[in-house]
Amino acid sequence: MRSFNEKRLYAEDWELWLTMSLYFKVAYVSEVCVHVKSMDDGLSSHEKEMYLSVIEILESFLRERRNELAKFHITDHLLSEHLKDSFKWMGYYFMQIKNNKLARVFYKKSLKETLDIKTIFYYLLSFLRII
Repeated sequence: MRSFNEKRLYAEDWELWLTMSLYFKVAYVSEVCVHVKSMDDGLSSHEKEMYLSVIEILESFLRERRNELAKFHITDHLLSEHLKDSFKWMGYYFMQIKNNKLARVFYKKSLKETLDIKTIFYYLLSFLRII
């Protein structure tokens, strides 16, 4: 098992949890077990960098661990759908913060996974400065 990736500045703990989920049983608990203190100057306050790191981790995890994920009956189609939706969501996020160029990068990635009319519409819309 790969250990904690100290080279990552953002979301390194999330990457570790994803990796651990391949080797250990995990479960969902619906009650609040931890309270996080948010600090304005902490790494988590850098929203753009956090999102970019999370999507990079997700993309590499799903692509590099395909064989391991197949043991859990996670199909290539399911992985592709998840990536498509994650990329589309990132496109929406970057359009909201007025970074249409980066939004287009993620819309293109989404469209490479699956063609989707709504994503094509937003991709074209990202060339305009109305959002």
